[in-house]
Amino acid sequence: MSGEVDDPSIDGREQIYRHIARRGDTNMLTQDEGTSEFRVRSGAFVWDDDGCSGYLDSVLRKHSLGPSDVKRAPDQVVIAVTAQDIREVQFAIARDPWPEGGGVHPRQVAHALIVNHAQLSTKKRARANSALARRAQILDV
Repeated sequence: MSGEVDDPSIDGREQIYRHIARRGDTNMLTQDEGTSEFRVRSGAFVWDDDGCSGYLDSVLRKHSLGPSDVKRAPDQVVIAVTAQDIREVQFAIARDPWPEGGGVHPRQVAHALIVNHAQLSTKKRARANSALARRAQILDV
């Protein structure tokens, strides 16, 4: 990874895409019983030791790829947040092209990490995850 510091070259309007488990995974996606609308849950932002993976829209498009190309399986759902959303909840975004163990799919050139550069406590990070989930858009279900 390029570091756990927020990358100022990533514009706040940049869309960051994540693939999440299919509709049935209620830890990541839930459906409102009254309106039947889906919404993202905080479990959609799963953290590894180095951060939470995502893909930069501008880099995907530069390589003739789009949001659906971040899926690893056809039944996955794609969600999006902006770099500004990430920063507003006290996380950061850093470029991480071709991560180790990420495979050879062309999407990996656009790989980025949402990072906890502020070293939020477990409780504060959980709150930030929830806030980020509320801001996330579902691109396809």
